[in-house]
Amino acid sequence: AGADEMLVTKDLAERKAQLLARADAVVVMVGGTGTLDEATEILELRKHRMHAKPVVLLNTAGFYDGLQEQFQRMETEGFLPVPLKDLVFFAEDGVSALAYLEEQAGVQR
Repeated sequence: AGADEMLVTKDLAERKAQLLARADAVVVMVGGTGTLDEATEILELRKHRMHAKPVVLLNTAGFYDGLQEQFQRMETEGFLPVPLKDLVFFAEDGVSALAYLEEQAGVQR
């Protein structure tokens, strides 16, 4: 199956703005520095209450274990003005990511 829509943006800043504007939630999959850049910008905006969309880091095979540990240290040392659990959810697999998103949306099963 092909894409329903293709959106070309002029730069990375516009891409990130469009991603957030068009999304109901954000699921960050494994990736490189670009993925990390997008994820941290979305988390920073959420931290400052510039959006309230759920954010999930899909921690496939422990890929984001180190990042999760770093975020926990930031919280412990007072660098996060909101609780980490209110900022991001680390999901071990797609099933737990979807369950979290359904819970956030108030979906009853």
